[in-house]
Amino acid sequence: MRTKNKRLISLACVLLTVLMLLAGCAQQAGQTDGVIKLVLLCDDSMGFGAQSYERGVWMAVDEYTGPNTVSLDIYESGDTFEDALKLNNEKAADPSVTAILSIQDYDVVDAAAKAMEENGKTFFALHGYLEDTVKRGYETFFPFSLNAEHLGYAMGLYAAQSGAKRIGCIHSDTSFEQQEATAFERALLRSEEGRTVSSLSEPFTSQEFYSEMEAWKALGIDTAYVPYYEPEWAADVLAVIKEELPDITLLSCFRIEDREVIERLGEANGIIMPAYYPVDRSGEYEEWAERFYERYGAEPDNEAVQGYDAAKLILAAYTGDNTSLARNIRENAPNAGGIGGNIVYDLLNGLPDPEDEAGPYDYEYLMMKDGVFTVVQ
Repeated sequence: MRTKNKRLISLACVLLTVLMLLAGCAQQAGQTDGVIKLVLLCDDSMGFGAQSYERGVWMAVDEYTGPNTVSLDIYESGDTFEDALKLNNEKAADPSVTAILSIQDYDVVDAAAKAMEENGKTFFALHGYLEDTVKRGYETFFPFSLNAEHLGYAMGLYAAQSGAKRIGCIHSDTSFEQQEATAFERALLRSEEGRTVSSLSEPFTSQEFYSEMEAWKALGIDTAYVPYYEPEWAADVLAVIKEELPDITLLSCFRIEDREVIERLGEANGIIMPAYYPVDRSGEYEEWAERFYERYGAEPDNEAVQGYDAAKLILAAYTGDNTSLARNIRENAPNAGGIGGNIVYDLLNGLPDPEDEAGPYDYEYLMMKDGVFTVVQ
């Protein structure tokens, strides 16, 4: 009997050990501690704009009634591509992280998306991305803003509708900005009048730039379109164009980063840009905006709405296992919605072609005035 009891005790210990190991494995595979852990990754210079997304996320958390607690950590990516990719890979491999929101360099997003996919990590790109990243078909990657084609097409429509006649274009020699410039021209074809009559693409020297300005004066350019990769360079180019041609209409597209860029843009008031995340200003939005103002003492910008909508999608789809989150979001995509309006459904189910027979997409435009981008009514 004593030998048998010892064997039973030994067997019980083995079973207990196995169960403990299984429990440990389950916790590694998917979160089981009741915490939904969100992470916002941003370029070092994007810390200025991260606050808007953060506020939107906390608005969503305020409304969350599920059984879990929610945390949000914000990390800056470092000074180099390697630093940024290392941080992304670390967060991708961390089993406690539920989802990652990114406002990073598009090349970083492109490289990180693979690691996110391999680790089953839900990955939202909030402020632009490369089309090649989308084409790879990652299940866990969510391109959650307008793409280059729509951003360029939006500005082409604006130029045509605002009465632009003779347009000059200066843009970066990068794939994203090239796609914007091409889509801009497609939209202009809808107009019988506005045309791009002169253009300049990087790389170019200061002498070549000022020669282009002289050509613009001679050609009677009334509108400039400046899609740019580096916001600091875009701000400088726009400011100089405004100095050289004070009456010109300025159209652009680039990521808003630090306060220095905003201050530089203030020297060129009136710049028009497309919203990366156009918002339907519905009654639902107005009610939400009032609550936002009560909490933060400020009007919500488009980024705050975007952070809110992304967080709502994550919180609604979370079922206790981080690795199943992306699949849950996709399965519910046909029913998706948010404060932003149609944009939420379209980004999850596929953006329409800019030249869809239904007519121009419902874009939204922002204007720089006194250091702040406000919605153009």
